[in-house]
Amino acid sequence: MRILTLFFLIPTLYITNAQALVEQQYTHYKLWVDCKERASIAFYYVASEDKGNKTKYNSFYDDPSLPQSCQQLSREAYSHYNDFESKYHRAQLAAANHFDFDKAALKEANFMANVLPQTLQLNRGAWKRTEELVECYRDSFDVVNYGGVIWGTDSRNDLFVNSHGIRTPDYFWRVLVGEYKSQKYFSAWIVPNANDARASKLQHYAVGIEQLIARVEYEEIKSLLNSLEVKFGKKFKYNKGCKAYVS
Repeated sequence: MRILTLFFLIPTLYITNAQALVEQQYTHYKLWVDCKERASIAFYYVASEDKGNKTKYNSFYDDPSLPQSCQQLSREAYSHYNDFESKYHRAQLAAANHFDFDKAALKEANFMANVLPQTLQLNRGAWKRTEELVECYRDSFDVVNYGGVIWGTDSRNDLFVNSHGIRTPDYFWRVLVGEYKSQKYFSAWIVPNANDARASKLQHYAVGIEQLIARVEYEEIKSLLNSLEVKFGKKFKYNKGCKAYVS
């Protein structure tokens, strides 16, 4: 993969409509952190040609450059004892596999600041499919990634407030943007953090940019999405040829 610009890890504070977001820049991706929630609420990175296959980390870490008051209380798995609720994984916002050309970036991808609870089905299903789409297209052109969470109002899945200090997002969203031979590409999805969020259903979660902006809960991120130069285009689609790129 072509190496992207190196950024220093200097937190920047943004105040928007009484919401305080810390903009945290890593080597190859960026997070927007809501310290009140102890969680990242949005991310950004560019995936270029895949030229790496370094081994991913199994452990998770605190971010040494982020105030502890902005971080989760635990690095442990999202475990609970409610038999009627879903099983949850430590799911990455910015996907480690998209940084497997750089060992340091792989470790950064396992910072808990880049992790939130996703149901097993979403993490292995629709969300993973969006990551696979990036793998499929990135060798042809740079794929710009934006994404984040929608907290929602369903408190029944907030199972990790005591253990990790965080709520569980009701939805995750992702935007992919690119251009190839003068053809612009654009796709956006809002995927439910639910047991039925299978890969085969991803197309049903597709939304337009206006629908997405209306659902996003942070003014800073609404403005970011409004500023995108590409808001329409050919859709990113999973096909048989993509299977060769799936890790």
